Amino acid sequence: LSTLTRPDKNSPNFVYTPVNQWTGTDIWSYQVKDTGNGLILTNKKLNFTVVNVADVPSISGSIQKTIFEDGRLGFESSWFTAVFEDDDHTDSLKEIRITIPEDMNGYLYSSTDTIGTETTISKNNIKYLIFEPHPDENNALNYASFEFTVVDQSGNPSLLSETFTIKVTPVQDKPTLMFTDLVWINSNTLETVTIDEDKSVTVDYTTEDADGEVLGISATSSNEDLVLSSSLIPTLTELEIIPIAGAFGTTTITVYLIDGINTTAASFDLEVLSVNDIP
Repeated sequence: LSTLTRPDKNSPNFVYTPVNQWTGTDIWSYQVKDTGNGLILTNKKLNFTVVNVADVPSISGSIQKTIFEDGRLGFESSWFTAVFEDDDHTDSLKEIRITIPEDMNGYLYSSTDTIGTETTISKNNIKYLIFEPHPDENNALNYASFEFTVVDQSGNPSLLSETFTIKVTPVQDKPTLMFTDLVWINSNTLETVTIDEDKSVTVDYTTEDADGEVLGISATSSNEDLVLSSSLIPTLTELEIIPIAGAFGTTTITVYLIDGINTTAASFDLEVLSVNDIP
């Protein structure tokens, strides 16, 4: 109920307080009495008109989203409408305003808006926002976060901001092996390594594991009559190949890099050319 009160009993003023969120006309009747004889001197009415005004929206809570390492997060407007609150219950989300810290991890970008330190994004354009973490980076608790406010259809922003937090779950990366001396003929084929009969060759490469795991390495030959797999003892930087004496032909050499969970395999062909032996 609405109330009509005096700050104190000696005050000539009254304070009218309407019911929260109510609008309309409120009529109060009052009487003036003679304190001496109790006679009613007058009966009057007071009309109070409470006009509807647009309330400032608020945010009911923060937003948290989780993606995998090396993944991407596409935004949805429903995340922000879910936390948009308006006491009028008649207004809706028009746009959001985001504040990006200069040292925030990852990349936040949009195909429709230029993302700066302070950016306003319309509700219809929220779906074009994309977040990507830096390669091989993760933090399952809080990889990146920024502040946001919501704005109603009348252009009123929320007085307080809330936090949008992105968590990045780590994944086990495969180790990488790159040959440093061999040229790719196409996307699937390396050049063939060619040597003469009774010669050896050393192939160099680099190895890396983004997770810092201890790496194991091995190698095999597809033609045991030319190169024995048991003779292949690779290191993490090179592989020396010694064909069987007097043998020639072709074989595929495959190097396996293992981090304990994932295995990366890289192959190339070796051709041993026949030469005339000295009698």
